[in-house]
Amino acid sequence: MTVIENIKRFSTYLQSVDLRRIDELVDVARSQEEKELFFAITNFVLQTKQKAVLAREEEYYSRQKGINVDIIKDDDAGVWVATCDEIGLAIEAYSYEELVKRVEKAVPELKRLNNKSSKK
Repeated sequence: MTVIENIKRFSTYLQSVDLRRIDELVDVARSQEEKELFFAITNFVLQTKQKAVLAREEEYYSRQKGINVDIIKDDDAGVWVATCDEIGLAIEAYSYEELVKRVEKAVPELKRLNNKSSKK
């Protein structure tokens, strides 16, 4: 099988599985070189999908909450970071899902605290 055929085979396989389970995806590779290639492709696809989901969720939350929360992945530190200068938000988490939970919990409290301080 050529490299192109292997990539096509792996791409077809990627479409049918949960990309959060990268370690299992790499198991379909037949050689170490193919495993490394598949791992790189899987990471790229996963990051691309995460960025798309992130963009959609950021847009949704900014419309729903009336504030703009910036979320980035700090690859050097290995964490996701959410910030919002408007309400003084700065939160980190090791996973995107955990960050979203923390932001959802913190935003209403920060908005409430900011409203109290502005009324004084």
